Amino acid sequence: MDENNCLTVTVTDNKKLPQEGLTVIVKGDLGQSAQGQTDEDGQLALLVRRLFSFAVVRKLQNILI
Repeated sequence: MDENNCLTVTVTDNKKLPQEGLTVIVKGDLGQSAQGQTDEDGQLALLVRRLFSFAVVRKLQNILI
């Protein structure tokens, strides 16, 4: 987090490839939250205050077998 309370998140897989379109949720210790989706570089910038935790949610896709 920088001096302007901007948190930059980069999401990659186990091969260090960027993950596009994932929802990142940041929750604060006072009940506030911020969320957004990663871009084609796997990055997301959020304005946040006091952080407590964060989670990455992968959208499930239909797979035809």
